[in-house]
Amino acid sequence: MRHLDPALRRFANTLAAAGLCLLFLNAIATVLDVLGRFLFSAPIDRLSDVSMLVYILAAACCVPAATSQRRHITIRPFEGKCPPRVYAAIEAFASALLLLVWLVLAYQLWRHTSELHAVRQTLSQLPIEVAPFWLAVAMAMSFNALLEALNLWRLLGTALGLRPPELGASADATLL
Repeated sequence: MRHLDPALRRFANTLAAAGLCLLFLNAIATVLDVLGRFLFSAPIDRLSDVSMLVYILAAACCVPAATSQRRHITIRPFEGKCPPRVYAAIEAFASALLLLVWLVLAYQLWRHTSELHAVRQTLSQLPIEVAPFWLAVAMAMSFNALLEALNLWRLLGTALGLRPPELGASADATLL
């Protein structure tokens, strides 16, 4: 487990980098589209159709990195106001709720992907099937749920006194 956790976190960061590269390429295509429209009256045909999927996929690629580092928007009213193990128990409860949300989201994405594949839905302007894109999103969100389960595991270990609070309190400590 000690070797698996950092490897999964590195993969989450690599996935985020890939998502950001997709976003960058989409931004370049958008700039070229605007320049083509302005300078030559020749836009990149049907770019908006593809861009929609690229934005969704890029965002999905970045979520696991935020989860692995526990960097989502949080409200922590008990931080520094209770013993480390009690605080870890509160954080573990919040992580369990978040894991439930991620699992429901991943499940719904798998169902959506299956429905899109069954009807062979394509982009509105191009004959490109959208199911493979949504499959990648569903896989990213499933991976994200796995990472949240690891967060919960670490926090429970701290709450139960099986790991020192310094390691359980911050996901950054396990990154290296």
